[in-house]
Amino acid sequence: MMKVVKFPIPKIKERAEIFSLLLKNKKHSMSSQEIEQCIESSHGFTGKDLVDSLVNAHIFACARVGEISKVENVEIIFQDVKEAFMRRKRNIVASSDMTVKKVCWNDIGGMHDVKEKLKYIVEMPLKYPESYKRVDVAPPRGVLLYGPPGCSKTMIAKALATESNLNFISKNTSDLFNKYVGESERAVRDLFAAAKARSPCIIFLDEIDALVSERGSGSGVGDRIVTTLLTEIDGTEELRDVIVIAATNRPDMLDDALVRSGRISDFIYVPLPDQEAREEILRIQMRNRVIHDLDFKYLSLKMEGYTGAEIVNLCNEAVFQLLAEDPDAMSPVFKLRHFEKALQCIPPRTSKEMIAFYENFNSKHSSRYERK
Repeated sequence: MMKVVKFPIPKIKERAEIFSLLLKNKKHSMSSQEIEQCIESSHGFTGKDLVDSLVNAHIFACARVGEISKVENVEIIFQDVKEAFMRRKRNIVASSDMTVKKVCWNDIGGMHDVKEKLKYIVEMPLKYPESYKRVDVAPPRGVLLYGPPGCSKTMIAKALATESNLNFISKNTSDLFNKYVGESERAVRDLFAAAKARSPCIIFLDEIDALVSERGSGSGVGDRIVTTLLTEIDGTEELRDVIVIAATNRPDMLDDALVRSGRISDFIYVPLPDQEAREEILRIQMRNRVIHDLDFKYLSLKMEGYTGAEIVNLCNEAVFQLLAEDPDAMSPVFKLRHFEKALQCIPPRTSKEMIAFYENFNSKHSSRYERK
């Protein structure tokens, strides 16, 4: 009988050993802190990735100092390695389905409480797993983001992955459905296998209500997907260094077995942006445009009840209003009247009944990380 031997992607301690051995043969001026930063930023790298990255770093160093003819005398600096790692990481992402647009916290207005909770629940267990082992506590395995449509749930998950420098796999529910028997379950298993190979890793499942609605309420395919997902999250094989972040607009439709303790157990409400958040979103959207007589605070007060996506849409509508006035404008200047016209065209679409539903659900399912 053939025996299968797995060669997993090296963890951070193994990458540190490989990187240290490779640096012995390289002339460099990196401090121990810079070396540690390089190792932490190399999630998902194989040994070959590290070798190739240092070769490229040496090439960048030669190009920087203009000493191509004296390669052995050129000294590598931190910026050379950083650039080599960034290029290598782009190649790794391009050759897999872990594609994610780079989003930073500064790209998301407001939501400070949500950001802090996610950092605490997701980033800490993946970055410091040894701390949880010392106190004999199992880290969270899943987090549910819920709230009205258009409140930046997907952007928040992407920003968390970008800012924490963690690997990120994003899947739409439609990618996992397949009409052939067994293929949907295989897609779920392959998803978790890819995440384990790239750990520490975040799996993001958008619109999870379409994938794992209550068993018995839909098709047999849906029931089998729920069962497979439960097995992967909390089965016989422990899920290590992988956290599932799920997003939904219908948290009441999820299967109870999925959202119990030990699975997706932490619920985080992503509400409509408040006045401060609306003002921040406006400033972010208009930061690279020429403005005149725009009072962001006044506009944010006029936009009560709008989602983040609707505010972005309002800014786009203001562009159309400006172009309607002067389609040949060489240096367009945005004024208050453009936004006032946009407000007349785009009303808020989140009803009071919908907000009441989410707030009522939040009062019953508050995360244990809620601030007192």
